[in-house]
Amino acid sequence: MKLLGRITLSLLAIGSLLFYASCGGNEPTPPSDEEVQLGKLAATWNINKVTLDNVDRTAEYNGFTLMLEGIVGAASFGYATSTAGRPAKSPWPKEGTWKFGTDVLTQVVRIDDNVQMSYVVSDTQLELTFDFSGAGYNARTSNVKGRWVFTFTK
Repeated sequence: MKLLGRITLSLLAIGSLLFYASCGGNEPTPPSDEEVQLGKLAATWNINKVTLDNVDRTAEYNGFTLMLEGIVGAASFGYATSTAGRPAKSPWPKEGTWKFGTDVLTQVVRIDDNVQMSYVVSDTQLELTFDFSGAGYNARTSNVKGRWVFTFTK
């Protein structure tokens, strides 16, 4: 009887040690700000509103979509971007690459033409604000120069 009690007590002690040894220490690493923001930004965005220097240009962008793609860990190569339904006079190239700016939470950069953009994103809406002074894409410079604000929804 004493032997059975000792075996039971030993098994309980070993079980307790194994239980406590398996607790903690293996906490998952929380996602980085870039991973979180990439999860929000990587999507197909449909145009909702467009302004150029505070003048509504939404009608010209009817059907415009912006596709932002990205795979966590591929930041050194940049992430892919493409557009569809853009008008002939546009500050948007058909496709290109982008990366996060200095502040991952509020800035992105089009790598191909170095256009710096401020952004605000939620699960369903994206607003991009940028100044464009380049030659434009399929357009004359005078038609696309200025401060653009693009508001998209999913």
